[in-house]
Amino acid sequence: VLPIPLAPIYGLGGLLCGWLGEKFRHAPTIGLVLVIGMSLTLLEYAGGVLSLLILGHRIWDYSLQPLNLDGHIHLGNSICLAFIGTVMGRWVHPKLVKKLEKVEC
Repeated sequence: VLPIPLAPIYGLGGLLCGWLGEKFRHAPTIGLVLVIGMSLTLLEYAGGVLSLLILGHRIWDYSLQPLNLDGHIHLGNSICLAFIGTVMGRWVHPKLVKKLEKVEC
């Protein structure tokens, strides 16, 4: 376990938000919230299961939280991920892309 919150799942989640925001840029915001929320929840569940299988321990454990699934995900966190991911995919990522397009290499 890392002493600071760095894990590959955060990078993958960020990339997924940017990609989904781009792919569904014309979709209604509520639709994007649902797509990103489900996608990030599945990613978190898969990451939890894989960490348990490969590393032999849990990197995070929601088993004491209500409405959890096998301790890998729980409803409250999934709702937060849906909204934060949508902000990142719909508004932050496009602004970063525009700024990076202006940078000359």
